[in-house]
Formats: sequence, C-alpha cells, structure tokens
Amino acid sequence: MRKFVFILITIVLYSCSQEDNLTEENITVDFTSSACDFFIRSNALFPDNIIDIEEGDDLLSIIGGLNPAEEVTLYFKSGVHLVPTIALANGNLTPYSVLDFRNFAGIEIVGDGACSEIRQADSNDACSVRLIHIKDSKNIKIHNLFLNGNRDNLCETLPGEQGNNIRIRDSEDILIRNISSLDANGDALNIGCSDNIIVENSFFDSVNRNTLTLGWNGDDADGIPDLCVSNNIIIRNNTFSNADTQYIDFEHGDSYKGVQIINNDFLPRSIFVPTDVNDVNDQYAIAFTNVEQHNSVSNVLALNTFHGNRLTFISSENISIRFNDSIGKTRILGNVQNMIFRGNSFKIEPTQFYADDHIFNQGVLIRKINSLQETENIQFNNNEFYISNFERGIEIRNAKNIQVKNNNIVNVNAVQKPNINTNVLYGIRLMAEFNDEASAYINGNTFTNWPDDYTGISTNNSLIDCTGNNCD
Repeated sequence: MRKFVFILITIVLYSCSQEDNLTEENITVDFTSSACDFFIRSNALFPDNIIDIEEGDDLLSIIGGLNPAEEVTLYFKSGVHLVPTIALANGNLTPYSVLDFRNFAGIEIVGDGACSEIRQADSNDACSVRLIHIKDSKNIKIHNLFLNGNRDNLCETLPGEQGNNIRIRDSEDILIRNISSLDANGDALNIGCSDNIIVENSFFDSVNRNTLTLGWNGDDADGIPDLCVSNNIIIRNNTFSNADTQYIDFEHGDSYKGVQIINNDFLPRSIFVPTDVNDVNDQYAIAFTNVEQHNSVSNVLALNTFHGNRLTFISSENISIRFNDSIGKTRILGNVQNMIFRGNSFKIEPTQFYADDHIFNQGVLIRKINSLQETENIQFNNNEFYISNFERGIEIRNAKNIQVKNNNIVNVNAVQKPNINTNVLYGIRLMAEFNDEASAYINGNTFTNWPDDYTGISTNNSLIDCTGNNCD
C-alpha cells in the first residue's frame, strides 16, 4: 500500500491547496515488520559454492577460510548474526569487521530479508568499524539482508565518520538490492573509485553521517591522493530516512559519469535535534560538492519525492533535474554549469533543521562565489514553486545566461516574514557584484501573492531580458 501511495505522489504535481495540507512530518516507515523473504537456493548467484551461515556460527573462521579466487555465495540464514571486530597485536582495532572481502572474483552476500540481521557486535572502541567491506573485487551482489550498525553501543565518546554499514572501494559490477540498513555509525553506504553500481529497492534509516556517500580521494599511501573516476551509478526505488547530514553526498575527490537517481523517496527528518542551531546547515537530500578536479558530473534525477528536503550544487556540470516532487530550498553555488530544472514542483519553507534559512533568505539561490569561478547556463523551465516566508523567491547573483521561463512562482504566505529587515519581497531578484556579470532571460512566468510593486524582477547593474508576465 505504501508503495502505491509513493508512486501516486511522484506522478502528481502538488497544487497550492494540496501543499498547504501536507502532513509529511508524520511520515514513518517500519521495515522491521516486513515478512521474511526466504532465500531460494536455485536463485543463487553461485549455486555451486553456497556456504550456509547459521546464527552463532564463527564468522571469523568462515570468512578467513575463503579463497578469494573462487566465486562464493554466503547465505546468512534467519537469525541475528553478531559481527565482531578484529584486534591488532597492539590491542588496537582495525577499521574493519570480520566481513572484509578483498580481491574476490565474485561474491554474493544474501539472507532471508528482514529476518536475517547482520549486527555489529558491541564495542566501546569501535568508532570506525565497517560492517561489510569490499575492496578490489568484482561481480558483487548484496541483497535480502537487514544490516544493523548498532551505533548506540559503539564508541560511546565520539561517532566514527568511517563507520560504514557497507564500504566499497576499487571494485566493479556491484548490485545492492532489497536491504534494510539501520544505525550506521558513519555512512550507511560509502562507495569510491568503483564502476557499474546499482543500489535499488532498499530502505536506509538512522545514520550518524550520510546515507550514501559517493566520493573518495583515492589511495594516498604516498601522501598524494590518487583522484579517480566512478562510472555508471544507478540509485533507484529506495527510501531514505533520518540522515544526520546528507542523504546522498557527492564528495570531493572523485569524478562521476553516468549517474541516475530515480524514483527514490527522501523522507522528512525526525531524529536530529541540534544543540547548536548553527550545526545543521549542511543537511541536504542530495549534495554535489567540490568535484571540480575533473569537471565531469553527469546526473539524471527523475520522479524522486523530496518532501521539502534541500538540494545543493557546488562545482559540477551537465545535470538534468526533471519531474521531481516537493524539492526544498535549492542552492547553486560556484563553478556550476549546464543545468536544467524542468517539470519539478518545489516546496520551499523554513524548517527546524536548517539554521541558515535566516542567513540566506532565498528560496532558490544561484550565485558565483568569486570572480574566478563560472556559474552559467542554468535553466528553470515549466516548474511549480511554492515558497513560504522567504524574502526572495529566486535570487540570481553573479551568474551568466540564466533562463527562468514558464514557471508558476507562488508566495504561499503573502504576509512578510517578521525578521526580514526590509519592506521588499522579490519574486525574482537579479544582482551583480563582479563586473556586472549577472545575466538572465526571464519569460512567461506567473507570479502569485508577491507585492504588486515588486511582483517580478529587481535588477542591480545587471543584464536582463524580461518579457511576458509581471516584468517591472
């Protein structure tokens, strides 16, 4: 039933009245009540080499006895499988659990769905333990499992950024399907320098850092990071819930080619309660950051539901964002080129999670940060914007060749936000600070509930071509 509702929501763009009646903050998902999905041996990836793992089996002996050159299916039968850490001779823990797979020619890790729980064993010092680690391997399938990072019983003094439920490096042909991932001590899934990756039909909840991190500086054993490229990444039909920072984070270091993010549901956050209001300004549904080393991010986002979660783009190019639902506040900042937003609905309103809403008071901000960067060739066509309590609906600053065409831009609350130190609200504001570089083509838009005398465009020493509705 939930899947049917999700599909219906992604197809229908919200009307203004529908936006006002949303109760998205009440959305919850209980994946632990799912029925067992029992493994069928005839469907094994490697039917000639299946190892049955019962609850309580000695995982250290089983994994230690594998031959990486042989393809193997590891079947974790129904039960709770506690995964211990490994101690070095000096007593320190390695950053890996015993489920550490290197140089494997092929490996399948499978269970009975929600009934097969792989849980990190309690350890007060295991800040950066990876529950499952894959490196220098190919032909990998991880599916039908419940992964429990057990973060509440790990490293009580400081969460570990590297404590991933799944970590993959320098590998190819990877399929992650039908998993439930809970309580990662760092990222639920961290992938770097790997090709041909599919993550689908899975549920991710409650992580100390990012749900899915794509990016890595490479092998820096010689002190110099080796930048790498990850090709052909597909993220589809997943549900993301309650990440402490990003749901999907394209981090510095890697380059990405051929990325598709399709039919995912980014649920409202409910677990993060900051002690410092300035500690929450890095929470986004998807963040593209600092990938200018290669200038080759190519992504397609289609039919995702964001529930007001935000997007940010920094140093990226060739991005198409089409037919997404309920996108939150959006920032496009520095070295961003060749983007298209088309057929999306935006639901932009301040929330308790975003401390910088009172600092960057724009629903959509397109801005070049300094004169050495290029932010240009960005189109917003045929979108619906529902914007609450922001001084400026869309602000274009120091950016070139920006097109805002045939959009419906609604100020949901006609009453001005009390803490704005100006009497002016802007549907679109165009500004220039670096040699009058800002330029925009604004045509055929409809503005609703913006003040009559500042309904459309405000310019400041900028090049602008405004035609159609509500140009002043």
